[in-house]
Amino acid sequence: MAGGAAPYTWTLQSGALPNGISLTSEGRLQGQPTQAGSFPFVVSVSDQLAASDTAALTMTIASAPVNQPPVVTINGPASGSSFPAGGTVTLVGAASDAEDGNLSGQIAWQSSLDGPLGTGAQLVTNGLSVGSHTITATVSDSQGAQSIDTISVTIVSGPGGPTPVDFSGYSLVPVPDQDYSGGATVEDGGSTLRLVGNTWKRIAYPYVVTASTVIEFDYRRDQLGEVHGIGFDDGGAPPDMAQTTFALEGTQDWGIRSYRYSGTGDWVRFRIPVGQHYTGSFSNLVFVMDDDANAAGDERFRSLVVYDDGAGKTPTAINFSSHSLVPVPEQDLSGGATVEDGGSTLHLVGNTWKRIAYPYVVTASTVIEFDYRSDQVGEVHGIGFDNGGGPPDMAQTTFVLEGTQVWGIRSYSYPGMAGWVRVRIPVGQHYTGSFSNLVFVMDDDANRSGDERFRNLSVYEQ
Repeated sequence: MAGGAAPYTWTLQSGALPNGISLTSEGRLQGQPTQAGSFPFVVSVSDQLAASDTAALTMTIASAPVNQPPVVTINGPASGSSFPAGGTVTLVGAASDAEDGNLSGQIAWQSSLDGPLGTGAQLVTNGLSVGSHTITATVSDSQGAQSIDTISVTIVSGPGGPTPVDFSGYSLVPVPDQDYSGGATVEDGGSTLRLVGNTWKRIAYPYVVTASTVIEFDYRRDQLGEVHGIGFDDGGAPPDMAQTTFALEGTQDWGIRSYRYSGTGDWVRFRIPVGQHYTGSFSNLVFVMDDDANAAGDERFRSLVVYDDGAGKTPTAINFSSHSLVPVPEQDLSGGATVEDGGSTLHLVGNTWKRIAYPYVVTASTVIEFDYRSDQVGEVHGIGFDNGGGPPDMAQTTFVLEGTQVWGIRSYSYPGMAGWVRVRIPVGQHYTGSFSNLVFVMDDDANRSGDERFRNLSVYEQ
């Protein structure tokens, strides 16, 4: 109102404001709207001399953006894959959300047979039970919206891997002067051995324990006793057995106590590298459920395998034909990259930097191994992990095999023009962490004539 005399008083003459919004007598619209839409209304203003005026207005409230659920994808292994019992299964996934960004690190993995497996963009396990598993990857965003993806994998026994012990095929022999009460039963078609009370049992299981020997099993306990254990032995008495029996829990201090059960009553997968503790020839496996005081202890061993680590665990080579070759911005200038030999070979020429999506958690044990060949030296020939950064960041994680420029990690050198050479790089000795990509560098700004090939490339934990 022009020319009026303050103070002014404002009122809502007609129409309606959105729920949550009010008009003050000083003419301020305040509050937080709780409904969307278009709201026409008329306001009136008067001054101290009773002069007044009106105005027709419209307030438009836009709808709040609808939260988009996250997207999760299992990238490996392929659904329907089979693995030997005790073999390594690497679960790889990626998850993103329109509002929250990258959620890959929050993926929760679960097996229909074994329950929760862990979280992360990559999960490595060699403890899946024999049988058909539905593997589920689940991720939730900050608003509680959830997404899942599933695959099926099968864990098989037989020549492809260590065979679980079938307890129904063995005699359960009491340990003299220790096997007092309770007893042992074979359950689940032979896959489970249950001991209760104060029961020590042996089965004849001749085995030469080497530095690589592993014993692996599911374990569960419902009632704590004095000693719950498993190990190899040659028929000796408790003083000798204490040197070779792994005590998983108990109220007494006896045996090797390096691997402990959580005591929750759930099944837990144990992997014990026996050969790191002792080696030699043994006649038996022994199972200890010691509880002299109460004779009430309880324990179960299921899906037990014994093997020498490394057997049947050859890592799978990358098939480049199943990956998109993404240019590195401002570096991928000429030449190009081609996939050859049915997907086993990546060939880069000119001045070409490429990435492939390859989420991986690099640990102290991670190794990258490949065949390499170069027919024309350029300025930088390299390979490494990265998270989408530029050359300064990539220099900290890229291994330079040859080239005329000083850049990157130069600990592994290709003897120029030497044909195919097998290269093994213990990545984890240089850096660790979570990464999104593998990057391949063929840098040759000056001449743009460099050439390199990577073949039969695999990444694994040694």
